[in-house]
This record gives sequence, C-alpha cells and structure tokens, in this order.
Amino acid sequence: MTSPDERYRAVQMAGQFLKDISTRPNMNKDVVARARSILRHYPSTYDLHRAALEMPDFFAEEVESEA
Repeated sequence: MTSPDERYRAVQMAGQFLKDISTRPNMNKDVVARARSILRHYPSTYDLHRAALEMPDFFAEEVESEA
C-alpha cells in the first residue's frame, strides 16, 4: 500500500521527470511538447504543500514517526 509520503514524493519525482524531458535537447519534439503541456497544469511545490496540509491521510511531506 502506498503511504502518504511515498505518494507525495512520487508526484514530486514525476514533475521533475517532466521538467527533465522538456529541457533535454535530443528529445523528440512531440514528447517535449507533451511534457510542457502537462507541466502547465502540474501542481507546484506550493500546491503539494497545501495538499499535504489539507489531506494528511493522502499526502505527507515527511514520514510521520509513531510515538
């Protein structure tokens, strides 16, 4: 089962992957265009932070330790 912090990191890593694709000089132009199109509506770091605050059971910025 995916934990909230794993989900948060996966969304962050997917965004970085799209950014990498969109700036790679040898990449197919259609792939670059698609990556840029997706990034236009991709959640920002601020959006993810807000999601983590509003939905801690779904997104978490850090692994929560059990006390």
